[in-house]
Amino acid sequence: MTIDTKDEQKAWQKVINILSYRAYFSAELQRKLITAGFSKEVIEAVIFRCQQAGYVNDRDHAERMIAMWTKKGYGPLRIRLELQKRGVKEVIPLENNASYIHLYLAKHLPKEPTEQQKAKVIRALVRRGFSLEVIFIALQECLS
Repeated sequence: MTIDTKDEQKAWQKVINILSYRAYFSAELQRKLITAGFSKEVIEAVIFRCQQAGYVNDRDHAERMIAMWTKKGYGPLRIRLELQKRGVKEVIPLENNASYIHLYLAKHLPKEPTEQQKAKVIRALVRRGFSLEVIFIALQECLS
């Protein structure tokens, strides 16, 4: 692992320092290095080197983030949005977490809910990233 220029050496040290705190996606590192004023060629070389060394693996990091967000109760739409915000372009298949929806409905929906109560729960689940179709199916199952 030889470093060609002083800029690459500075960028490499910056990336190692950044990665010492937590894992990042390559697009996040790229934004941080652009902000720090490094050239595009240097950034590409350093990120490639990180990927070769195993310090940056977008797919593994995305899978860990998906597992974390799913555990927190976020739906596939919200998770996909969060990944896009972080620069992940690769499409990773996501499942609707129907068990979370059922638990949420059991906890927040009375046995005989009013339309206003149903609407409130539906809005909350939509904000969490679940599609209306999945929410309505789960709602029908819970109310029948």
